Amino acid sequence: MDNVVIKTARTIMKFPLGLVSAEEIINAISDRETLRYMDSAPYDYTIESANNFIDFLEYARSSKKHLELGVFDNKTNIYIGMMTLGDINLENNTCELGYWISKPYTGKGIATECASELLNYANNVLGMKTINAYVITGHSKSIALLEKLGFQRKDLLKNNTKNKGVLVDRYWYIKNM
Repeated sequence: MDNVVIKTARTIMKFPLGLVSAEEIINAISDRETLRYMDSAPYDYTIESANNFIDFLEYARSSKKHLELGVFDNKTNIYIGMMTLGDINLENNTCELGYWISKPYTGKGIATECASELLNYANNVLGMKTINAYVITGHSKSIALLEKLGFQRKDLLKNNTKNKGVLVDRYWYIKNM
């Protein structure tokens, strides 16, 4: 997948990201509250961490299993987060939703706006019929977002992933389109 652009009322989501620097990534992500529930990112998010993320995005660009959309404020063009579809399986029409939004942009409905449009894209363009999502049990804002989007809690997965070196429980959510 390449050259995907999805516009919402307040954002532009695009894949590939384009010219986003490691510093811009660090500015967007390096808030402890943003990183708290991100099992794939360390608390001390460094230039090396950002460069590793940029390398992953290059890999994702050549993969048919990942759609990694950078989220940009449509007025300022500031990079403010990610909306992703991972584990895309075109045979079974399934994928996994992932997301994060920079702290200054949270609590304003932007994640809901973006995720809703991404789900529409997943269903209407990619033909996805089942979307999975996983959330660390203490992440009440993410749980509320998934439920607002119509996801149903499927299961509690005990000691399912490591977050900052500690095994944590996650909920598995599912949405049938």
